[in-house]
Amino acid sequence: MLALLLLIVIVCQLAVVIGQNNKLIAQNTHIMQKQNTDIIDQNVEILSRLDSEKRD
Repeated sequence: MLALLLLIVIVCQLAVVIGQNNKLIAQNTHIMQKQNTDIIDQNVEILSRLDSEKRD
């Protein structure tokens, strides 16, 4: 009986940890997408500048 109770507690704790991990993964994914968008914007700006300098 005690072993079953312990197993239930462990499973519940594992579920909480998995939930927290999924939340962190979602946050990190959002941050990475924002950083990638910023980098792409910077690259587009650099390429535009280089293209305009090349035409001059």
